[in-house]
Amino acid sequence: MGAMIILLTMGILIVIWMISGTIPYLMWLELKSLSPRAFLVAAAIITSVSPLLTGTSWGTGATFGVALMGVAYGLGVPLPAAMGAVVVGSHLGDKISPVSDTTVLAAAVAEVDVIDHIKSMLWTTMPGYILSLIAYAIVGMSISGTIDYSQVNSILTALEQNFKLNPVTLIPPILLLLLAALRVPTIPVLWVAILVAISLALWQGYDISTIVKHHCECYGQGSAHSNWGRDSRQTP
Repeated sequence: MGAMIILLTMGILIVIWMISGTIPYLMWLELKSLSPRAFLVAAAIITSVSPLLTGTSWGTGATFGVALMGVAYGLGVPLPAAMGAVVVGSHLGDKISPVSDTTVLAAAVAEVDVIDHIKSMLWTTMPGYILSLIAYAIVGMSISGTIDYSQVNSILTALEQNFKLNPVTLIPPILLLLLAALRVPTIPVLWVAILVAISLALWQGYDISTIVKHHCECYGQGSAHSNWGRDSRQTP
């Protein structure tokens, strides 16, 4: 039941982080700073840190993963490889996180200390993770010549035109990581991040009815992203 609640909450979080400008700003930063050669390695590392603190691979894939896939598309990085890097990083962090529900459950069933359980998993998880990073580094060397900079620039322009790209939009993920580090339970952490992001969505120009509409479209039709943009915001 707890896992289902987390999954449903993540659906809300994805939509709110998108319209609040959090995910667009992360995409904008990464498009500005990440090189195609380093992207796969960076994606695996980035997505392994978040679940280590939050204990949720789903949450990481739905937030940082979504942003990184957008960046991969813009940089011309093969999307299957990018998805693989996200999955590798998020599941590694989840498995070795002391706040992960599956890790805690496995330790409880085996009647061992959760930290001892994590230490024992490092012998099998870390070699695979390191080998993956090496593979991503090798693959990254071969994709530097495939970048369509006009496409990158068009994505950057679209983000700049449709969102207020400001460091303040990073408050929700920063809060999420800080609260998770303080061992606050996952579901309350997610809702704090959602409520803060709602205030940012209002700052972006959306009204409450539009925010609710996007959520209904997301759950009812799976197309909440179809009309995101200034045309769905309040008229100044």
